[in-house]
Amino acid sequence: MTRKIGAKVVMPVSGEPIRNGVVTFDEAGRVTAVSGENGFDPACPGDVEVYDGVLTPGFVNTHSHLELAYMAGVLPPGTGLAGFIKRVMESKFTFPEEVQRKAIADADKHLWESGVQAVGDISNTTVSFETKKNSPIKYVTYAEIFDFMAGMSTEAAMQQGEEVVAQAERMGLEAYVTLHATYSVSDKLFGAWHEMKHTGCLSIHYRESLADDELFDRTGPFWDYFQEKGFELDFLNDGSSTNRILRHIPANRRVLLVHNSNVTASDIEQMKAKYERLSWALCPMSNLYIEGKLPPVELMSAYNLNLTIGTDSLSSNTDLSMVAEMRALAEGFNLPLPVVLRWATLNGAKALEMDREIGSFEVGKTPGAVLIEGLDEALRFTPTTSSRRLI
Repeated sequence: MTRKIGAKVVMPVSGEPIRNGVVTFDEAGRVTAVSGENGFDPACPGDVEVYDGVLTPGFVNTHSHLELAYMAGVLPPGTGLAGFIKRVMESKFTFPEEVQRKAIADADKHLWESGVQAVGDISNTTVSFETKKNSPIKYVTYAEIFDFMAGMSTEAAMQQGEEVVAQAERMGLEAYVTLHATYSVSDKLFGAWHEMKHTGCLSIHYRESLADDELFDRTGPFWDYFQEKGFELDFLNDGSSTNRILRHIPANRRVLLVHNSNVTASDIEQMKAKYERLSWALCPMSNLYIEGKLPPVELMSAYNLNLTIGTDSLSSNTDLSMVAEMRALAEGFNLPLPVVLRWATLNGAKALEMDREIGSFEVGKTPGAVLIEGLDEALRFTPTTSSRRLI
């Protein structure tokens, strides 16, 4: 059955906003037409479903940890990244599996109903796979590995990653092995990653904290934590997180850099010079929860990067809301809705290599349809702004 959905404003993302626009979908949710201005008469809409809000494509959440949904409210805010990592390592998977599975299913349902079409999701285990298999959301799973922080050999970490991906593939899920972070992986594993099977994309936590920089100077909370645990660091001669990636990851790889809280112009220029398939995931609510600061978005915007948005996990966030993430960026940097919405839709689809299918209202795509409500007359976010799925 064909559906014609109209709204005060339609945001195609691939084009300019349309006042009183209409998007037509076939029974499979495929876009068959996008109107121009005044595609319907508000006084006489005819067969158009009309909504008082902004109609957008489904969101693309490029960085989430669905399997940590059970940790909602477990860890306090404001610990700093090193303190947060320590608490996660101490608390992770200490809850019964049935508790984990219910929290995962509830989080997936919330993501879908609030308008998320696709997710780049980090997994250390297979506990979320049954939910993902049965979800209408398209998940790309990054099987995350690290060795010295996990107290395991490089070979064991590699085997674990391959086993997680193999199980995902048996269940019909798209999955790749990735590295956790520049501070949690040995030199041996960093060098071996790109020669492993199933490494379609490097999704890596990058430049998250000043503690990351201090580690290479053998100071700061990361250094203290690793010394306390007796971890032997074999990569400090690289001098920086950026150098680690540039030294080990070939130019032909797809790279998604996550968090970027302390990225510099030099970092950006070096990464852009080497990697053509490069995207950057911003998780502002998580950054505020852990360290009380936002990444340098004005700097990043100046370089015309493929900026995307993620929610991170409920261990470091109060809600998996893409609207909350967009609001934090819009208000923090005085950005208009079309800019942050593009990051949350089409740019994210490009990062996951799904932009031929989702991310914008274009004929032939199946991007979903989401209504954003509670914006003010200038289409600015308010405390009551929310989103809900229509298709």
